[in-house]
Amino acid sequence: MFRVLGLILENSHYCSAQTAESLDKLEQGWGSFQQSLQCLQETANQRHILHSLRLEMMDDRYQKISDAEKKTFEWIFEDSEKQTSSNPKLRIAFKEWLASGDGIFHISGKPGSGKSTLMKYLCRHPETETQLQG
Repeated sequence: MFRVLGLILENSHYCSAQTAESLDKLEQGWGSFQQSLQCLQETANQRHILHSLRLEMMDDRYQKISDAEKKTFEWIFEDSEKQTSSNPKLRIAFKEWLASGDGIFHISGKPGSGKSTLMKYLCRHPETETQLQG
């Protein structure tokens, strides 16, 4: 009889260990599921924001912006140290900011000073995509 009880106890320990292992795997899977869900929600939010910013005439406006003269904006991808040293308010050079993918890079200027032309240049320049891909 003691031998039968011993076998039952031994079997119950095995089952308990197996159950604990299954619960651990379930908790890990749940955590992974929650992370995936959060990522999907963030992506949906980003798409919603981009969609809400889209204007019907946006492409027309882009086409009306003049192309930059050759070499006018090359400085933005070159000599990062010169950018930060010549502008004390600039915390990080554009190229480094683009690669970091963090925060907002604020471009300001007077009307007609070339802000839109700079943005069009950046949209077309292959270095922009290279820096964004890291």
